[in-house]
Amino acid sequence: MDEAYILTLDAGTTGVKCAAFSPKGEAACSAVEAYPTYYPFSGWAQQKPGEQLDAALRAIRIVLEKVPAEQVCALVFSGTMNGCIPIDEKGEALHENIIHSDLRAEPQTEQLRKAIPLRDYYAVTGNRIDVHSGLPKYIWLRQHRPEVYGRAWKFVNIKDYLYGRFTGLPGRTDRSDASLCNCLNMHTGDWAWDILREAGVDAGKMPELHASTDVTGTLSTEFAALTGLPQGLPVAIGAGDGACAAHGARQHVVGDAYMNIGSSAWVSSMSKKPVIDREMRLFNYFDLDETCYNVCGTVQCGSAASNWAIENLIYPGTRAADCDFAKLEALARTAPAGAQGVMYLPTLMGERTPWWTAKVSGTLMGFTLYHGPQHIARAVYEGVMQSLHMCGDILGENGLPVRRMTLIGGGAKSRLWGQMAADMFDAQVRVHATPHEATSLGAAFAAGVGIGWYQDFAQAARQIHFSREYTPDPAAAAAYQKHLAVYKALYPNMKGAYEALADYQSSLNEQNQPAQ
Repeated sequence: MDEAYILTLDAGTTGVKCAAFSPKGEAACSAVEAYPTYYPFSGWAQQKPGEQLDAALRAIRIVLEKVPAEQVCALVFSGTMNGCIPIDEKGEALHENIIHSDLRAEPQTEQLRKAIPLRDYYAVTGNRIDVHSGLPKYIWLRQHRPEVYGRAWKFVNIKDYLYGRFTGLPGRTDRSDASLCNCLNMHTGDWAWDILREAGVDAGKMPELHASTDVTGTLSTEFAALTGLPQGLPVAIGAGDGACAAHGARQHVVGDAYMNIGSSAWVSSMSKKPVIDREMRLFNYFDLDETCYNVCGTVQCGSAASNWAIENLIYPGTRAADCDFAKLEALARTAPAGAQGVMYLPTLMGERTPWWTAKVSGTLMGFTLYHGPQHIARAVYEGVMQSLHMCGDILGENGLPVRRMTLIGGGAKSRLWGQMAADMFDAQVRVHATPHEATSLGAAFAAGVGIGWYQDFAQAARQIHFSREYTPDPAAAAAYQKHLAVYKALYPNMKGAYEALADYQSSLNEQNQPAQ
């Protein structure tokens, strides 16, 4: 068993990661192959499925240079959620992948809001009508790319597209990914047929629903030749990156929370039932085992917002990937908690929790002639974490207080963010032993349960370990409570100005829009 591996493919925002996991949950090796995101117009964000597929094949081949193909027991997928790839019956993509951060479907979102009472919609789906989700994008295709919509057999997310290509079984998804299409009934686990009808979307275009542990698919002859993996290898459907991260991050226990700090960022806790927040600020999606739910507050721009600030404000001309983060954090630490009143709203691509709007833009404010680069640096770190703190506060309001939390994602490496999390949440914070691998590890658990490595997900979770822990500093915790009170008021007080600015920016783009 020690010489056996599960291969995972996690298609993220910037690239696809292939990793080989042993039954002990250890990653023997991994490889990341990048692909670009295209921003043809303001608010648009799309990727090319063919480039993502090519990157996945390259990543597998790199891993197989270190792990013998005959020792691979299964392949499984994860990927970004909230996307839209129309495919034909052969699984070929008919259009670019309209990814989670894309905002083009705001008019279609407004149409949905007028057609379906928001509270009724939220009560069924566990999610509000939101521009980032799949359903408005399907409507956008019907209205603006009718030839693509007409040819589309199914709408899928990136992990489902890859699964279909590798197995020859296109048009399948799991319930975690389906949850954030925004047209799944969160109580029955089936498509919300009435909502699809009201939206004018052909229900037949929605993919088949399967468990994340489903290993009925096998690697096709074509993709065995392309990858070097054995033909007939069991292939698990897997799950969306949020659901996989949840299982790779923390124990399989209701109430345990985790925070992912990546390009986007979120705080999530597990519940036995969907949480219907009275202000509809949270969203819900099925857990991998489909007996529980992940209840989540998401910040649209996490490290994407801090990276932008690094490249354009703090160290202009320096790529974030080349930044000396130890030096940057040392600079930020020379400013006190609260950055002497300088605040950063990381809302560069709209915002989800708690405001749920596309009409907000990034903001750095509160600076005077007194302030220096150290205050800006600290404000950028604090802005991302304080946005996540608001998500945690809302979980607490709904009976899921964050008392212990695990950090994963690239941002978990930051000791400054780790301490800020403990201080702002006033909670014990643990850092995952392999924070970059948590999402892939969760996917490996799905395949491991599917092929019998583990009896269930609770047994699989025993393979999770932690590298360090942070405890709150009382003085900083008190300072951040005052900081949050001001921070929470910024957007509501400037809402009209943000909307006017967004409308102005939209008018500037109209002349450059493609013919509809």
